Amino acid sequence: MDIIGAKHPFYEVAWRRYATVGMAASWALFEWFLAFSPFWGVLATGITPLAAYELIYKYKQQPKDTDNDAKS
Repeated sequence: MDIIGAKHPFYEVAWRRYATVGMAASWALFEWFLAFSPFWGVLATGITPLAAYELIYKYKQQPKDTDNDAKS
């Protein structure tokens, strides 16, 4: 099951995958320590390991289609 959409072409570049995970972690820290909102803090804390698993640990680079004959 692909909840985050890790196969989308946006995530082909590694820094975008790491930035997405970092943004989720930053959001969790913000909600817990600055906004004092436990509901959103729990949601963001739950999204962070899910994003890390899907986008960093489990991510497999999709092979590029180099067959030019198939496109003509």
